[in-house]
Amino acid sequence: MAMILSMIGTKRKRLDIYKKMKTTKKLIKLLIFLLPLLLMHSFSVTAYADMGDKPSVDLTIINPPEGEYYVGLLQYTSREDNLEGLTNSPLTVNYSNQEEIEEYLENFYYDGWYFFDYPDTWMNSLKSNERQKYSFDYWAPSYFRAVVIDKYGNVTISEPCDAVEYHCYATMDYSTGELLEDTTTQLRNRILSTIRNVMFTYIIEGLVLVFMFKYPLTKGNILAFIIANGVTQFFLNRLMYFKPIRLGMAMLLALAIMEIIIWVGEGLFYGFVLRCKDGYGNFLKSFGYGIVANLLSMFGGFIIIGIGTLILAGIR
Repeated sequence: MAMILSMIGTKRKRLDIYKKMKTTKKLIKLLIFLLPLLLMHSFSVTAYADMGDKPSVDLTIINPPEGEYYVGLLQYTSREDNLEGLTNSPLTVNYSNQEEIEEYLENFYYDGWYFFDYPDTWMNSLKSNERQKYSFDYWAPSYFRAVVIDKYGNVTISEPCDAVEYHCYATMDYSTGELLEDTTTQLRNRILSTIRNVMFTYIIEGLVLVFMFKYPLTKGNILAFIIANGVTQFFLNRLMYFKPIRLGMAMLLALAIMEIIIWVGEGLFYGFVLRCKDGYGNFLKSFGYGIVANLLSMFGGFIIIGIGTLILAGIR
């Protein structure tokens, strides 16, 4: 009888080992499949990919000129080689000819300031609307001025604005040329954006934890999950709002490196603390969960942001 029980126990152990080996093989295949996506994401971030949040300026004009007008942004350069031979543009243009207005803005220069014109985008110069609100969503500069062309062709340049936030909400008083950033609105939006990002991360990665990797919702696993995501999201969102517009390419590289560190760090943390249904840890499975969960969370975020951007574009 003892021999039979011993044989049954041995079979169970072999079955458990077989199941673990099978799970490990599946996980390795999944990681090999997802690795190109990870590399693609890293390069896409540093290559100005079109997915994800971009530095923006939402501009409101108060005391606007009568009738229709055009509005755009100006950015500044201090590089002497870019300024050599340039003369200030006349502050008047033929308003009745839209092609002339576009050509005027494309070649605009005034005391080191030139027209913000990111290639292949449609948000560079905007015609007036009833709400007097204008959004420049694609890599808007942090140090900028607004330029307004009224229906008579007169060109008005605002005072400079040195934006603090990633998403700048600014107001220009057309009658005085004053341009100010609305930090109250930005603080509220920063808080809401951070809450949105954290909640979305918890939902997606929680679903992956339970349904894809089938970890039990024990106190230890739940606590590890909350701590890991809470800490990493805090640092990532803090970095996102640390003057990223001005840092430009350096900021993008920093974000890419930060994301990779977060993924590996979470994977290592999970590898040591997560426990499977049998109460034991599986380092490779837990590490793989950290990588896969972050990848799915990232791509899910891109989809949500893309849909939100399309909706907002339709509303505007």
